[in-house]
Amino acid sequence: MSEIKELKTKDLGEAASFICNGKKLVGLEDSGNGFHFFIFHDDDGTLETISRYFWDGSLMVHARDFSNAVRMLKNRLHSRSGK
Repeated sequence: MSEIKELKTKDLGEAASFICNGKKLVGLEDSGNGFHFFIFHDDDGTLETISRYFWDGSLMVHARDFSNAVRMLKNRLHSRSGK
């Protein structure tokens, strides 16, 4: 059985871009210093490519999808932290 690779990011925009590309958030992890990691399974090995395109500015996503993804991620963070 093959091991499922995970990708973790602290960056809200990068995490939202993963969601816009059909990736599922599988968890949040407290980093211990007030930040959280967003955790995604990289089932098909595409997260590194999406990340590279996000950081070099060439990733294209629908604005409304991105806004909705950011809102959902913020809701997850705030519900977890009790704020």
